[in-house]
Amino acid sequence: MTSGFRSLEYEAKQAEKSRLASQYRREKKAQWQALCEKEPRILELQRDITAMRSPAEILSYLRSSWVLEAPADTRLYALRIVNAHAEKMSGRVLDDPIPPAENLFIAARRLLAVR
Repeated sequence: MTSGFRSLEYEAKQAEKSRLASQYRREKKAQWQALCEKEPRILELQRDITAMRSPAEILSYLRSSWVLEAPADTRLYALRIVNAHAEKMSGRVLDDPIPPAENLFIAARRLLAVR
């Protein structure tokens, strides 16, 4: 009898986790859409970065882009774009380097001044 109760309790917890995950995705999507309306150049930045294949090319692009002068929330999304692209590229980009060496994410975070 207690196993049935545990099963219902488990299902309720899973339903709540699913609801919260859906809510989180909706909120993130709304934040992205609001940023795109506020700063349409972020879409061009995303397109350009995802076409690049080397960390040096991405960092060079960021150094010469408008995003360095953008507000902190825009720079944070730019860093998220870089990180998502780095994850899709080879695993060598995401190796945790031994300091003082840096990977793409750490170098981009320093360049964009995002904490």
